[in-house]
Amino acid sequence: VSLGDMLRNKERIIYIVNNPILLHILFIVYHALAKLSKQFTHYDLHPGNIMLYKPSETKYIKYIYHDATGGSPLEFNCQYVPKIIDYGRSFFDNGNLNSRKIYDRLCKEKDCKPKCGEKFGFTWLDPIPYLHISTSKKNESHDLHALNDVNDILQYYITTKSNEYNNLSKCGKELMTVANKVQYGIDLAPQLRQYGTIENLKNDQTKIYNVTSAYKQLKNIIENTKGADGADLFSKPEDCLGTLHVYDHAPMKFEIAK
Repeated sequence: VSLGDMLRNKERIIYIVNNPILLHILFIVYHALAKLSKQFTHYDLHPGNIMLYKPSETKYIKYIYHDATGGSPLEFNCQYVPKIIDYGRSFFDNGNLNSRKIYDRLCKEKDCKPKCGEKFGFTWLDPIPYLHISTSKKNESHDLHALNDVNDILQYYITTKSNEYNNLSKCGKELMTVANKVQYGIDLAPQLRQYGTIENLKNDQTKIYNVTSAYKQLKNIIENTKGADGADLFSKPEDCLGTLHVYDHAPMKFEIAK
């Protein structure tokens, strides 16, 4: 299922916010985006483009994130492996190949005419200036799209629709507070605000302007709520599938539970 599908289940929202399943899913996604922020921007990262793989209905994965600066590892248990899909608009640059070179090569090979792909294809994927989308350059704020959508859904179903905010767990309340800090599309006309935002590298604890800030504030919630109600929903050693070690500058490593 996608994260969007999960969030459309009104009965399940309270459960995944409290326990804190949603917090861990968002942390996994924004850790990756933050570490790749200079080399990659998805440019269409809404909840429908985050797929949730669940290896087992009853077991969990222990995640351990190792800090390259030598800080203490961050540990939590989660049943899901999030997967980002749909890279059609993405910017990337790995030092040898980048999205602009691919775009130019395709246009050359296809002998593109003026306004080629105006409604579909290349022109649609090339710069959309008013949405701050370009396959030629990064935008470290644009992929806040997903977290902004999550915030809108949580505010509607938990605060407006059900008035359940006061009954949330500590980590649930902190997640909603952090999601509500996202500054997305505030420079655009109201009808366009959900589709894009200008890059802003500002580091501000009271607001979230970019994917690195989102990652850091989600990390703080996990650290501050360890052991709180719901934070250790999956904890029985016999239910652990294995341990996934995630490193900032090295390949991941998975150790199957014995």
